[in-house]
Amino acid sequence: SIVVVAAGNSNENANYSSPANCSDAITVGATSSAGNRASFSNYGDKVDISAPGVDIVSTLNSGAYSVGQDNVYASYNGTSMATPHVAAALALMLSYKPRLRPVDAENIIKQSVNSFAGGSCDNVGSGGCGTGILDASKAVSQLSSTAWRVANDFDGNGRSDVLFKQPIAGETGALLVAYLNKSKYALG
Repeated sequence: SIVVVAAGNSNENANYSSPANCSDAITVGATSSAGNRASFSNYGDKVDISAPGVDIVSTLNSGAYSVGQDNVYASYNGTSMATPHVAAALALMLSYKPRLRPVDAENIIKQSVNSFAGGSCDNVGSGGCGTGILDASKAVSQLSSTAWRVANDFDGNGRSDVLFKQPIAGETGALLVAYLNKSKYALG
């Protein structure tokens, strides 16, 4: 199995934070929309990769049994908001190659990144934020001969909101993966 964990939100070395310091887990730090380490994100050599973790829209449980008039979305900050980006990219990878070994999945995900703004994750020498900022389309493309492209800016923020898989011969349709992308670094 592949275990993906949050680095923690204490602005300290992840070596001192659990579950971030567990061996064989993929530990995820958080980045800001500027492409640097989020001020709260734990850091260090235990962090494998970073992903957007500031102002991430999430659903809320309003307590209703059906969709109501109340607002059921809110924006949150945290490495626990960054971690699902990596887990989702891994799920897409496994949809193409279900028998992908965990070590291979980790290597691919850690290589499928964009650089931090300014070339490093922060300017205070935190000691590491992983290999870079997740690029989900790069990760999926490494396993698929089918072209994935980033398409459609539904919310008007100038960034794509979905991954789109072109259909290949014999398929009955294309696959759209909805992805509200508030960060310019998540999908590349």
